[in-house]
Amino acid sequence: MSSTTPDAAFVRAGTPVEDREEKTSRRELNKLATRAAIIEAAVNLLSEHGLGGFTAEDLADAAGISRRTFFNYFPSPEAALAATVQIFLDGAIEEFRNRPHQESVLDSAIAAVTALVEPGALSRMARVCLLTENQPQVQRWQLMAWDEATGKLSAAAVERLGTEADPFFVRTMVGAIIGAGKAAMEFWLEHEAPRNGEVTDAHSAALRRLITQALQHLRNGFA
Repeated sequence: MSSTTPDAAFVRAGTPVEDREEKTSRRELNKLATRAAIIEAAVNLLSEHGLGGFTAEDLADAAGISRRTFFNYFPSPEAALAATVQIFLDGAIEEFRNRPHQESVLDSAIAAVTALVEPGALSRMARVCLLTENQPQVQRWQLMAWDEATGKLSAAAVERLGTEADPFFVRTMVGAIIGAGKAAMEFWLEHEAPRNGEVTDAHSAALRRLITQALQHLRNGFA
């Protein structure tokens, strides 16, 4: 009976493990690029035609993919639009994870929002939220993105505080942080968002400022 391991057989067949890993990495990068292209196309079509003014087929064509490929990534155009919220929140949480662990959780959350280096993620999210305001078919997906961020931020907070941290404390704190972000977005939509739907750098900066201020209120105990 042969003692050849599967990896050894793979290498002997002429495809080294390193090549296999490189192909996997390249495949994952291609998937990320396709997903980004779909989201960008969805935002552009929303800006041009409004919600309901384009179909999944239109979106697939604009992204340069087939309809079948589109549905491999998203169940609907509304879900693709709501992914802008997930991208922004994931970026902020990644910034949070990279903050010094001796920093307080709220200081790290504030710094993460302030230092988020990809301003396009914030502006895309702001534009979609503005153009889909009061549209329940998109808001349902957006709320799911906020809920998923709650779980991700909770996990990041436990990494920071340790597994012995009081779970009720973590849940309350993370809920307050996520709630502050939502409140800032709602206030921006009501008072500072452009009525013509054109989100400029100044509008994005105003939203970032509101999110930061909301978190500062939490840190300062609303004093």
